[in-house]
Amino acid sequence: QGLVNQNTSISVESYQASKETVSNTFFQVVNDHPELFYVQSGYSVWSYRDTVTKLEPSYYQELMSTACKNSFESAVSRALAQLDDGMMPMEKALVLHDYLVVNCAYNWAVATTGNDGGNKVVYSAYGALVNGDAVCQGYALAYKYLLNRAGIQAILISSNALNHAWNLVELNGKWYHVDVTWDDPLMNG
Repeated sequence: QGLVNQNTSISVESYQASKETVSNTFFQVVNDHPELFYVQSGYSVWSYRDTVTKLEPSYYQELMSTACKNSFESAVSRALAQLDDGMMPMEKALVLHDYLVVNCAYNWAVATTGNDGGNKVVYSAYGALVNGDAVCQGYALAYKYLLNRAGIQAILISSNALNHAWNLVELNGKWYHVDVTWDDPLMNG
């Protein structure tokens, strides 16, 4: 809730959590909630002995406005408008997949050089849905959010070894790996 409220300081003392637990929880929350696109991956912690007492998240100031949130919700609505009530979950998943492939370009320059030039938005659902410019993390976060809004369970998966992110999607009781990034034939130079 502190991230939703864009608090600069969040008390976590009552949880008696270690730095590792706070770190794991923080990244899980951010990856499970792509609508928190304005939250940076960095943060500071205050601790006493081995227990974290306070978390101080970092935010992308340029994305914290109501206008940005409205742009995000409008982009989500445009994507979800592609769905029909009579569609089966598999059809919905495919339509949303194809919507992202058509409306977002993979930012090859950032992905291959690792130099985003300060353009951190490419790592977010906002970058994929609003700007149409993302790397794998942005695609995966956007797809997860769209699927969840369509009533389909999905999670973001990432691999440090592969330096890549994609989704696990649950359809009819089975889980499938879906990689929207590599299904997109267009590169954004």
